[in-house]
Amino acid sequence: MLVFSLLNTASVWNKSPSSLFDPLSYHDEQVMALGDSLSHYFSTEDESGWVIVPAEHDLWPLMAGLLNSLDKEGWNVSVSPDFTFMTGIDSDADDIPLYIVPDSCSIPYGSEVLFRHANILICRQQKLDN
Repeated sequence: MLVFSLLNTASVWNKSPSSLFDPLSYHDEQVMALGDSLSHYFSTEDESGWVIVPAEHDLWPLMAGLLNSLDKEGWNVSVSPDFTFMTGIDSDADDIPLYIVPDSCSIPYGSEVLFRHANILICRQQKLDN
């Protein structure tokens, strides 16, 4: 048993850093694609201060990945009050909601689809013309 444990430990140590199982090199293609799209969208907008709102609770890992990705790029992004306990990031009342919606659900009333990747839509509250 001891020999097996030592061999198992040695095999883990010998894995290259770019191994698929290395959490430091893990990349979620969906998060990366949506993050790139959101970053590009933010760069074209005059507004700042965005709040990521998952339409379903099960989408919290995607929300967390997007927050991390966008924060690394320097964007001012927060979460809806339902997820503040998870992130410690408070949203501002003036933040613009961006909804993460699975394509199996209807989009929130008064919002428009910005883009789609795989089975996820990113929507935002429609702009009001003054």
